[in-house]
Amino acid sequence: MANYQITYVYQLPEHGCSETWWHTNSSSNLDVVRDVAVKVAKQRVKLCSQNCNIKAIRIANGDEPERVGRTYSDEVLVGTQPEAGMASNVAVNCQFGTEDNRKQKLVQLRGCPDSWESNGGQLLVDLQPLKTAFASWRAMLIDQKFGWRGITSRVPFVVSNYTVTGAGTVTVTVAPPNEQVSLLTAIGPVGTRKTVLFKRVNGRSILNGSQVAIVLSATTLQLVYPLALIPFQSAGIVEVPTMGIHLVANGTVQRLGKRQAGAPLLQSVGRRSARPRI
Repeated sequence: MANYQITYVYQLPEHGCSETWWHTNSSSNLDVVRDVAVKVAKQRVKLCSQNCNIKAIRIANGDEPERVGRTYSDEVLVGTQPEAGMASNVAVNCQFGTEDNRKQKLVQLRGCPDSWESNGGQLLVDLQPLKTAFASWRAMLIDQKFGWRGITSRVPFVVSNYTVTGAGTVTVTVAPPNEQVSLLTAIGPVGTRKTVLFKRVNGRSILNGSQVAIVLSATTLQLVYPLALIPFQSAGIVEVPTMGIHLVANGTVQRLGKRQAGAPLLQSVGRRSARPRI
């Protein structure tokens, strides 16, 4: 099975936006994946106003380091929901989860009709067009194995030593948990950059916590940012996250967000009340 990154590019009257999903498919042919992406998009535009359209679909092989892909713009998919105005600034917030609900993702559906907003700025969740269109799109996401990319597990390595240069460059030597696992299999080839988590190294060393590291070999990491550390004294562990696809198993409509010029959707209370920087 191959993993693909699918990005939908939307065009609205006043702005553009994009929406990215991950998809698992047994085919290595991008044109086959494109047919699946279009099938999902035809359900997605049922949630869009007539002023919103999907103008392009970009598909990249997520298993390739450089994510070599292809952009398809030969078929423009236009929203189907009636729209009285021209803004289409309403976005519907949806919560998707995995089968056990241990992993969840918030998705903002842009380009929804302004008529879905009540006078109080709330989402009219009882609207039948919204409920029907969302149920069809959600079923298509589940059936076609769509989801999002995230951490699926963490592989622990024993930190057996580290060295520090005068400039603060830290090189860490680790021992893999078994013969089948190394930094090259857990993270990637030499030169790959990854955020890792150190625990219990030198007791309460400032090394402990999240650090960005580069793979030097199967047993060696080098931190990207310099640290002033005392000589190595006691071993600890470093947890290396492994990435995978969390498939959509359920989803619900939550609330409404509204795009305003110069401000992101659902801006926090703190940001709204913060004094502007001069």
